[in-house]
Amino acid sequence: MGAMKMAAVLALALAANTAMAADESAKALTNLTSTLGTYLAVLAGTGGLVVALLESYKKLFSIRGKFHRTAVIRWLSQHKSAIPDALQVAKPGLLSAAVLGGSDHYDVPVGRDATTADTPAGAVPYDAEAAYAEFFHLTSGQAQPAEPHPSTAVLRWRGVDRAVFELETSRMMSQVQDGADVVLNNPGLYPHLYAFFTRGSNGTDAAAWKAFISEEAPPPPTKADSERYARVRMLMKRQLDAFQTVTCCRWEDLNQMWAMVLGAVVLFVALVMASQPDFDSKAFDPVVSLIDGFAALAGDPSLFMGVVLKAALGGALAPLAKDLLNSISSIKFTR
Repeated sequence: MGAMKMAAVLALALAANTAMAADESAKALTNLTSTLGTYLAVLAGTGGLVVALLESYKKLFSIRGKFHRTAVIRWLSQHKSAIPDALQVAKPGLLSAAVLGGSDHYDVPVGRDATTADTPAGAVPYDAEAAYAEFFHLTSGQAQPAEPHPSTAVLRWRGVDRAVFELETSRMMSQVQDGADVVLNNPGLYPHLYAFFTRGSNGTDAAAWKAFISEEAPPPPTKADSERYARVRMLMKRQLDAFQTVTCCRWEDLNQMWAMVLGAVVLFVALVMASQPDFDSKAFDPVVSLIDGFAALAGDPSLFMGVVLKAALGGALAPLAKDLLNSISSIKFTR
C-alpha cells in the first residue's frame, strides 16, 4: 500500500514538473516569437520604406527607360569597348550605370559577331550606329534620323521616340519581335539589323534567304526556302530570348542590390539615432539625434561595429521580412 502511495506521489510530482517545464517552454517560445515578431516588423517597415523610395526614384528619373536603352545599345554594339561615340549620349542613370555600365554580359566572342552587311552598293562593315537607327525606326514609327543618336538632349528622359524603352522587358521584346520579323522579310531595307539578327547563321542561310526575298518577283518558295527561313527565324528568336533573359536577370539583380544597400543605410541611421541615451526626447530632431548617436558610439568601437553588423544583416533581410513576419505571426503555442 505504501509503495502504491509513493508511486502516486512520484507520478503527481513528475506530472507537475512536466507541466511546469512545458509552461516555461511555452513562455520562452512565446517570448522568442514576440521578439522576432518585433524585429521583423521593424524590418518589414524598413522594406516598405525602401520599396517606396526606390520605386519613386525609378519612376521620377525614368530608370527603366535608361536601363533598357543602355542595354540595347550595348547589345547592338556587341562589345563594351566598341560602343560608338554617337551612342554614348544615352546616359544610363545612377542605378543602371552601377550595375550595367561596365559589365560585359552583352559581349559576343570575335568570330560570332556581325561583321558585314550586304547592301545594294556592296559589302560594308556592320555599323552599330546604323543598326540603332534602324531599330529606332522600327520601334518608334518615326523616320530614321539623319544622325542615329538615341537622344537629342541628355536631360530629356522620356519621349515618343523612346517610349518602347519605358515598357516592362517582356512587353518591350514583343515590339522588338515585331520589328525583327519586318527585318527578316525586308533585309534590303534594314541591312545592318539583318546582319545583326542573323549573325548566328554563319552567313550561308542568311545570304541565301536575302537573295531569295530581295528578288523583284520572287518565285514561290520551295521546301528548301521554307526550311531556310525557319532556321534563320529560329536563330533570330533565340537571340531575342537571350537578350530578354539576361536583361531581366540584370534588372532583378539591380533592384535586389539597391534594396539591400538602401535598407542597410536606413537601418544604420535609425540604429545610430536610437543609440543615444535620451533618444525619446530628441526623436523628432533627426540631425541632433544622429550627431548625438555618433558621439555615443564613438567611445565604444565594438558597439559601433555591432550597429554596422545589425544594419548590414537587416538590409539583407528587409526584402524578406514581410513574408517571415507573416509566418511568425501564424505560429501559436498552446498547452
